[in-house]
Amino acid sequence: MSSKIVNIRDFQQKSTEVFFSKEELNQLLSIYGIRIATGEWCDYAIEQRNGIIAFSVFKNAFDAPAYTVAKCNKPPRSGSGKFLLLSGPEKIIQTDDITEIYDFFKPEAKANFISLVK
Repeated sequence: MSSKIVNIRDFQQKSTEVFFSKEELNQLLSIYGIRIATGEWCDYAIEQRNGIIAFSVFKNAFDAPAYTVAKCNKPPRSGSGKFLLLSGPEKIIQTDDITEIYDFFKPEAKANFISLVK
């Protein structure tokens, strides 16, 4: 009888947890801080489950999120890119480069988006 050495990690289930990096979270909190100072936002929440982490911001503590930035383990079926920016149920941006989402919150980009919606 021969024996074989195996690595137990080869048989363990791979983690589906995903996290914001320190830099990503710092940038999100920086944007949040600016919007708090202007009175546009009042609260935030971070939620993690099923291979997704989401950072949501609220205009009012009793409302649904104004925006949600989500990072996914793998891109959702409906597009490519592991980062999503949502406004309610509407997908605004889906990308592999989170700086595109940061750029959305620059004052000039926000003015352009509002003019498109109207």
